[in-house]
Amino acid sequence: MRLITLSQDLLAQFDYFYRCKDYPKAAEKLEQTLRRGKRSANIYFNLAQCYEKMDKPQKATRYYGLAVGYAPNQSNYWKHYAAALEKVGNFEEANGILEYISNIKNDWAAVS
Repeated sequence: MRLITLSQDLLAQFDYFYRCKDYPKAAEKLEQTLRRGKRSANIYFNLAQCYEKMDKPQKATRYYGLAVGYAPNQSNYWKHYAAALEKVGNFEEANGILEYISNIKNDWAAVS
């Protein structure tokens, strides 16, 4: 018999509410997970996605920023972060991020 931790249960509940498009409840499950000390890029990214779908771009931007801090090599996270920054009117920072992503891709192409 496998034991399920409280964090796993909360993440399973998040997944259920997210698939049902109940973004406020999905976000609450992720917030509860964070309050219990579990942190990861994926949790922050999913939380940002919930807030974006709830039309709360300021909160989405905050959590996308935390996601890229935990997983700086995830270009998808950076793209979402840049888009969220644009939504809140921070075009300069968004453009800087897009340039940064472009440079990373060019650096990897040169190595290959």
